[in-house]
Amino acid sequence: MNEEEKKKNLKEAKRSIESGEYEKALSGLNNISTPEDEFLMQSKYAAIFKLIPLGSLSLKKIRLAILASSTVAHFSDVLRYWLAKEGLMAEIYEAEYNTIHQTVFNPDSVLYNFKPDITMIFTNYRDVKCDIPPGSSFRPTSPTTRSSA
Repeated sequence: MNEEEKKKNLKEAKRSIESGEYEKALSGLNNISTPEDEFLMQSKYAAIFKLIPLGSLSLKKIRLAILASSTVAHFSDVLRYWLAKEGLMAEIYEAEYNTIHQTVFNPDSVLYNFKPDITMIFTNYRDVKCDIPPGSSFRPTSPTTRSSA
């Protein structure tokens, strides 16, 4: 399906939502979306899905917590759509970025009060302290990498 056809189907899904046909709208989105679509198009699916009132679809509810070293707000809505496509209605708690340690190690944090079914932790290379000089061989760096992991 080309991009023009997808845009036409997105409008149809939006009309379905406006007329209260929420299952039809989700089905329409599901028929045109593929994981290979560009992120911008996936964001459009997510934006239209977000117009469907919570609880109006017969999806299994899950609680998902997302902790990350950097902002992932742009990812959460798209993830929520893809989970809905798989039959799951996700309630998502997103911790403030760069608060992984504070959130995980504090038993009184919102994370634990939220009681997620799934917790996703997104880190990057800057989160691991591993001082290895450029050009080092395997043998001298092995203990350093083991202790950093």
